[in-house]
Amino acid sequence: NIKVVSTDGQDINEPGIIKDQILMIAPGERYDVEFTVVSDESFVIDAHDENGYNDQIMIPFNIADGNGAVIEEDLAAEYPDFDLMKYGAAADAQFSLDQSFDVDYNVELGTDTSKGLKYTINGKVFSELPTLKLKTGDMVKFTYYNNSKVNHPMHLHGHFFQVLSKDGQPLTGAPIIKDTLMVKPGEKFVVAFKADNTGKWVQHCHELHHAAGGMMQ
Repeated sequence: NIKVVSTDGQDINEPGIIKDQILMIAPGERYDVEFTVVSDESFVIDAHDENGYNDQIMIPFNIADGNGAVIEEDLAAEYPDFDLMKYGAAADAQFSLDQSFDVDYNVELGTDTSKGLKYTINGKVFSELPTLKLKTGDMVKFTYYNNSKVNHPMHLHGHFFQVLSKDGQPLTGAPIIKDTLMVKPGEKFVVAFKADNTGKWVQHCHELHHAAGGMMQ
């Protein structure tokens, strides 16, 4: 049993206990979890899939005298994915779907295979995309839509954003504040942030070969 107490360093309001669920952690994404050890059996925390490199990130926990056998769960076990968008308790938040925004920007994530494989935002790669110009204090809404066949964990530099809806459905749990958001094929997310950190910032896919292939603005 665990609680997910924060994501990307931002606290979650009234996190509940979850059991036998998979935390899908995208490149660049972070979760803080809290749990109480109630057994005297040693155990490990590991990545629950068939990736051959998982041994490199396995975390062993040796309980009591440290001589117990480390217990691994069956990697073939089927567990549902944890849904952050329906987690925690509702609370007051900075943004809502009903308010007005100074900037409303669609971010369509795609691919272009006309001249090799490129990863695009609104049909263009980094060198072709216009700079999105914001004024300090602007309230900004992004709509991320994945029109490709692969996952895109989208990361915004310099700011945190609030996730307002997924696939047209408003979030029902705690306000979710992040700087990296996994957008799977066919998914659409609406997020909002205040442009309050002056500078030149980028948004990009945190699958870094996708960013290098053009998915950066």
